[in-house]
Amino acid sequence: MLPQALDLSTLKIPETSPDILLISAPLTVTKVPFMAGAVLTAVADKAGYSCSTVDLNRLTLRWLQTNDLKNKYADLVNLFFSDVSYLKHGLDPNNETEISTYITQWLQSVTCIIKKYNPKILGISVFTDASRTATKLITVHIKKHFPKIKIIVGGHGIAKKKKYGILDAISFGEKLLQDGLIDHYIQGDAEHSFYEFLKNNLSFAGINQDSWNQLDNTAMEVLPYPDYSDYNWELYPTRVIGINGSRGCVRQCKFCDYIAFHKNYTWRTGNNIFEEMLEQKNKNNISYFQFSDSLINGNMKEYRQLVQLLADYNNQHSNDKLYWDSYFILRPKNQFSEELWRLTAESGCKALFVGVETFSDSVRNHMGKKFTNDDLDYGLTMAGKYKLFFLCLMFVGYPTDTAETFEENITWLTDNQHHKDHFALNITASMELAINSWLDLNKEEMNIVLLDQDDRQQWSNSKTGNTLEVREQRRSRLIAHARNLNYSVLDDFNVHAILENILIS
Repeated sequence: MLPQALDLSTLKIPETSPDILLISAPLTVTKVPFMAGAVLTAVADKAGYSCSTVDLNRLTLRWLQTNDLKNKYADLVNLFFSDVSYLKHGLDPNNETEISTYITQWLQSVTCIIKKYNPKILGISVFTDASRTATKLITVHIKKHFPKIKIIVGGHGIAKKKKYGILDAISFGEKLLQDGLIDHYIQGDAEHSFYEFLKNNLSFAGINQDSWNQLDNTAMEVLPYPDYSDYNWELYPTRVIGINGSRGCVRQCKFCDYIAFHKNYTWRTGNNIFEEMLEQKNKNNISYFQFSDSLINGNMKEYRQLVQLLADYNNQHSNDKLYWDSYFILRPKNQFSEELWRLTAESGCKALFVGVETFSDSVRNHMGKKFTNDDLDYGLTMAGKYKLFFLCLMFVGYPTDTAETFEENITWLTDNQHHKDHFALNITASMELAINSWLDLNKEEMNIVLLDQDDRQQWSNSKTGNTLEVREQRRSRLIAHARNLNYSVLDDFNVHAILENILIS
């Protein structure tokens, strides 16, 4: 039996063909739309171009579930959740014929989308490395069947990280360009470079080159608000508007590669963010906002202004409140008073995603997180008092972690069960040695030996005996201990578990 095609009934196809069609490449499991299409639609409008968006990522997720592939055809799910090295290594021979049929059907659906919109330019947003396989499949297909359409790609997934399964000297975007599969690519913040691309200023920083200009505070204040008018909210189980208040990070965590990509921390004022929230609510009739910031409270002055404005609005509109969630850095008590916790709650905050990483103070201190278990206890106490919820982001296996420091995690969970109604644990895979992170650049000093260039989890610490096997054993023990104590644990690193438990059709 042939697989079903993608359900395209939700597409909002304009009466006349748009100049540009923007699509999001699979596969990222999310219940909310990506911001990229809305951001670039507003930029295109400013440049005088008509633009439409299609959330191909979400359509593909629904298609995978409709065909009940999450368990039966693991290879297909893996293919859509991988970099292009997966194509290089090949599919399971036992499933190859059937999977090829599904890939063909999926590409036929892509063809149908292109025909319905008939754009002059196709923009592909590559959110992460895991979208690279789909991106290559699409570009090969479009170049073959629609050679007159110009293809441009962008997003964090095209940057110089893992590329084609090896660590080449060029980025994924440059590789696609050299292979003749795209016409242009954009690195980094795209609001200005996409505008310049549409004005045919192809020498602008970030266009077909790794060097790009990060937006400063002034530029972020005057950007056009993202345009969500083309989005069909029936695709999503929750009606949530994406919003961005800052870029970069004020921390210098040694395991993180984001700060190598976004070197400066830039922000918008609280008032500017608040004004956008009101406008988006009025335009889209949606009152819940999800910040894409790596941290919403990097600039405490602007954070206080924002939550004060939101709290005042919510207190004056008790039946029409605004709500939000965001990534958040935990700060010491002397930097985040109880009054500010109260305002945070009154501002409509529902959840905060906090990089706790470990319950060992000494290990976290080496990371550069700049808060202690006492600060965490205070934050969780405030969360309980003001009905906020923390998602504590954790990983196992920092290079300085030892058997003794790992036991501190077990002890913390045992001793802090009184907090467990106010947070959940997201314990991701064992630590990956992120390219260009401080740890990666200081491997010798940290006694780190990278064992496999293609697999950044395959490293060991010669001094502490910290190996992948040890890390995986400790991770399994930590998850089991937390669940035995009835903590809420999200062990969602496995894509099949995500599709099974989170994806809502």
